[in-house]
Order: sequence, then C-alpha cells, then structure tokens
Amino acid sequence: MRFIKDKRVRRRSIFCVSLLLGLTAVFFLVPESQRTDALLQAPSLAHPFGTDQLGRDMLVRSVHGFVYSFFIAFIINAVSFCLGNLLGVMIGYYGGWADRLYAYLLNLFMSIPMMIVFLTVLSMLGRGLLPIFFVLIFADTLFRIRTAKNETVVMKNSDYILNLRILGAKDGQIILHHLLPHVWKLTFPLFAMLLGHIIISVSGLSFLGFGVQPPKADIGVLMKDALRFTQRAPWLMIFPGLFQVTIILIFNRWGEAIARVTDLRKRKGGIR
Repeated sequence: MRFIKDKRVRRRSIFCVSLLLGLTAVFFLVPESQRTDALLQAPSLAHPFGTDQLGRDMLVRSVHGFVYSFFIAFIINAVSFCLGNLLGVMIGYYGGWADRLYAYLLNLFMSIPMMIVFLTVLSMLGRGLLPIFFVLIFADTLFRIRTAKNETVVMKNSDYILNLRILGAKDGQIILHHLLPHVWKLTFPLFAMLLGHIIISVSGLSFLGFGVQPPKADIGVLMKDALRFTQRAPWLMIFPGLFQVTIILIFNRWGEAIARVTDLRKRKGGIR
C-alpha cells in the first residue's frame, strides 16, 4: 500500500502494531493468578487496576479480555470487509434486481434499531460465539456493501473503465483486477475505524449475556461481573472500560490518518 509511505501514517501504524503485539504477549505469557490475600484491593502500584473478588489482578484481566474480544472482532471485521466489498462491487457494477433487493434490505434494517434486531435474533439462535459471528458479520457486511457499491457506481462510468471495455476486457477481469482492488484500497481506512465499533458491539452483547460465556471473559463479561461490587469496588467497572475505550480511540486515530491520506490521493487521481 503506497499510502504507508506517509510518515505520520507509518508512525501510527508502527505504534498500533507494537501496542497490539505487546498486549498479545501479555495475553499468552501472563496468567490470571488468584490471591486469597488480595481480595477487592483498591488500585495501587502492585495492582494498578485493583483486584477482583477472587484476588485476580484487573490490569491483567483487562488485557486478556480486550485481546480476546479484539481477535473476535478482527475475524468479524475481516470477513465482512471481504464479503461487503465483493458484493458491493458486483451489485454496483451490474445493478438490476440485486440492487433493488439490497436497497429493500438496507431500508428494512435502518428502520429498526439494530440492538433490537441483534437481541431478537440472538434470543432465537442462542448464546455463544457462533451466533455473535453470524449476526455481526451479516449486519457489518450489509452496511459495507453500500460504501463499495457507491464507489463502484462512480468508477464504472469513468473513462478508465470505458477504455477497458473498448479494448475487450471482460466483466470478470474489470471487477477482479481493477474495481475490486481499488475499492479495497479506498475502504481500508474503515477497517481500522469500524474495528473499534465491532469490539464495543461484542463487549456490549457479552455484557447482556449473549456473547462470550464464562469461563472465557472479555471486557463486557468483566463489567457484568463487576455490577455486584459497584459501590464497594467501583474500579472493577471503571478501569476495564477506560482501558478498552483508550485502545479503541488509538485505533480510530490510526484509521482517521489513513483516511485523510487516502482521500487526498483519491482527489488527485482515479484508478491506479
């Protein structure tokens, strides 16, 4: 990707990747140990986020919970990114009944609060990771299609695509070798920014009891367990939430930097 040559984007990319690798190292190398002599301890130098009702360090638990939900969200984001762009390019290029069907589905989902849709579907499918994957991939793909479709509608009428048709290029070649790579490059900034929203969705559904199930724990499960100790140990809910929000804001800033550079390149030229 040529926009990585931008120094600001490169610095933020290195920082985000290093941060993620560091959190992953803690996830695999530092276990969640229990100490019966350190139950519900307030934040201190030994335990910056305090300890829970079983004497477990909340900083370690927060890192474990965030990394767990991060990889769940990353898989959902990657699958919906590929499906949404592919379907969006095909719908935008061919139009017809597929475009009308997609417009009907999108209008239907936009007329209903998404959380109500999630909870209704999950109540029928049951609890656990597989229903979460299905629901979030479907919803995320549906909205990614719109972005890819709009870009394709603009590009398919450009002089570049018209010249390819005159030279005898087939539809499959135009879609796979020209439109799809270009759409992927333009929509990549959304990958980093939407990743944070998906992490919040996964944590929110886990908080409501539909997502990650014990003994596994993400930030949503940690905050759900902390409800019993809100007055006695408020740090059990405050610090894991602030930790997740801070990491998500860092990734959002990374996505915004990529988006600014990509938008500048888009203004200077078309498909390359």
